[in-house]
Amino acid sequence: MPPIASVSATRGELRETRRFNLTDREVSGGYYHPLGATWTALLEASMSPDRNVLPQHALFGQVQKAFDGGSDIQAGVRHSRYSRAATDLMTLAGERYWGSYRAATLRWLFGGKAKWGTMKRTASWHQCNP
Repeated sequence: MPPIASVSATRGELRETRRFNLTDREVSGGYYHPLGATWTALLEASMSPDRNVLPQHALFGQVQKAFDGGSDIQAGVRHSRYSRAATDLMTLAGERYWGSYRAATLRWLFGGKAKWGTMKRTASWHQCNP
């Protein structure tokens, strides 16, 4: 089996969501690709023909740099087009893994404003069964 860092991956999803008594259907997909031993890229796209509460379409791109010792940083950009508006979002994240434990922080910037928006901090535990 090849090392995980050398494996590309694709995903697809069909989703139905209901908010505010409105139903939306969405089709989305993504592609993850290693750019080298420590760099990876992620591309995602989605579209909703109903576009009641979900974006009509959205595009997301992210690069990730892994470091020795179980940590990484990520930077990404998302553009979402709604029926009456569009939004742009920039993200900056950092993660650290200790075995099955993970701690992360995420900051995002909306619409090109000069000031970073909300910060989110998380901690989680993951169990992997080979």
